[in-house]
Amino acid sequence: MKKIRLLTISHISEIGGSDITLLRLLRNLDKNEYEILHLMPYPGPLIDEFRSAGIRVEIIDMPRIRLFKNPLKYIIVLLKFFPTVFKIKNIIEDYKIDLVCTFSMSSLYGALAAKLTDRPHVLFANEYLFVLRLVSHYFYLLSEKIICCSIIVSTMFKRSNKIMVIPPGIDLHEFSLQVNKEKVRQDLGISGNLVSMVTRLAPWKGVEIFIKAASYVKGNTKFAIFGQLVMGRERYLFKLEKLIEKLGLRDRVLIKAGGNKNIAQFMVASDIIVHASLRPEPFGLVI
Repeated sequence: MKKIRLLTISHISEIGGSDITLLRLLRNLDKNEYEILHLMPYPGPLIDEFRSAGIRVEIIDMPRIRLFKNPLKYIIVLLKFFPTVFKIKNIIEDYKIDLVCTFSMSSLYGALAAKLTDRPHVLFANEYLFVLRLVSHYFYLLSEKIICCSIIVSTMFKRSNKIMVIPPGIDLHEFSLQVNKEKVRQDLGISGNLVSMVTRLAPWKGVEIFIKAASYVKGNTKFAIFGQLVMGRERYLFKLEKLIEKLGLRDRVLIKAGGNKNIAQFMVASDIIVHASLRPEPFGLVI
């Protein structure tokens, strides 16, 4: 039986909730039925995860839609738009791709490349941002289906049978209650009660509020932030560390930034998990 050749496109290469959902989805696709080529915009911690799952990964420069402080960056994104679309168009033709799937509304390239090559395009919508409403009609016109992670995300699009709501799945085996909590805490150098936050290290996730709240809690309680840095925003980690120092919390608040493959163990080992996002979450996988 001929395999379906699937081209999937990410807008970032860091580890976050939507990216973990994508990895789980592709890892569990039947490789006897699908041949997958995955595009990422730059090297990052997720690449090895995808490759270990038997997924071919290629790097192609794909600037994503976002709010920039420097307006010149919008010009750079615009100048790169059509060359990037045609690079993906060539990939679709060279690899004889059957179906193109984009996993973020921040990446506009795959939908148009699919249209130019007369291939079907599916959008997996995992964000809920006002700025992305500006491109929702673009994706609506160019996609065969739009799969939204929640009802709130689906409200960004015109109501029709093209829109589907499918919440992300969770592998319950990752969250085994057989985890040795004390061993995990010992490895982290933590004793006493543990209050944790699992998040991407971005300002809108409310990490600073979590740190400030920790200063009001007395007793033998430690606080841990398990998160992934956003590429290009490494200075935010320095800002968080300065805040911890300023509040005198160096011995009580731990930031463990990086891939953190053992997130499930950290969550099970925690007494309380805090979710502090400052704007609506598309789904809130941590919850």
